[in-house]
Amino acid sequence: MQPTRGKSRKVPARLLLLGTHQAGLKARKIYLEERGHEVIACNKVKDAHTHLAGTDISVLICDYKLDLQNGVEFLRETRAQHASLPTILLLNQVEEISVDRENCCADIVVSKHFNELTFLARGVERLLSRKVPRKKPAAIRKPPARPSRASG
Repeated sequence: MQPTRGKSRKVPARLLLLGTHQAGLKARKIYLEERGHEVIACNKVKDAHTHLAGTDISVLICDYKLDLQNGVEFLRETRAQHASLPTILLLNQVEEISVDRENCCADIVVSKHFNELTFLARGVERLLSRKVPRKKPAAIRKPPARPSRASG
């Protein structure tokens, strides 16, 4: 028997949500919990590191604006210890200008706008259903070796 589309998982995914804006954290947490996920919300980088070290996290969702550093810096640090952890970075329009989407260390970038929660939920589902491990960002990935040409 094949699984039906939209069928809920037996074990809920555990999501770590990091951001400094309390109302935004609460709204995202409620929305994702309504979709069957277990959500751990943090507003401090230190707390997020604690949860990453001691908890089995399925997806990390990180806001760009954090208490000690920006989200890109936090994701770069996190990649060093949790290279295959699926990640989503949340950006507002001003932050999008300064972030290089190709090398922000996030699997998915979601813009904060009126439909943000829908895109966030879709991104989480996409990352949870992904079977192939995440590739390293282009800046970290080594270029393929080129065969040397012998002079003749």
